[in-house]
Amino acid sequence: HQPYRAPLIGPVAEAFDAARRAGAAGAFISGSGSTLAAIVVDGPPRRVADAMVSVFRRHQLKAEARVATPVPVGAWDMARGFAGVLS
Repeated sequence: HQPYRAPLIGPVAEAFDAARRAGAAGAFISGSGSTLAAIVVDGPPRRVADAMVSVFRRHQLKAEARVATPVPVGAWDMARGFAGVLS
């Protein structure tokens, strides 16, 4: 679905290139868009996020970045307040 969604979002290919140059292992459109996400294994994820946002700002488009840290224990059950595999 990425080739169909990208033109609706903006400079996606340019943002993906910026992410890779900044150290991302890869980048993708999340869901139906307009969220872009990048996977960073080594290096500072904030550098990747800032690189992607700067592409949109150069094109005079609004963008914001959020850096998330994966939780290695599975899903989080908000109602029960524990992490683990949900059944």
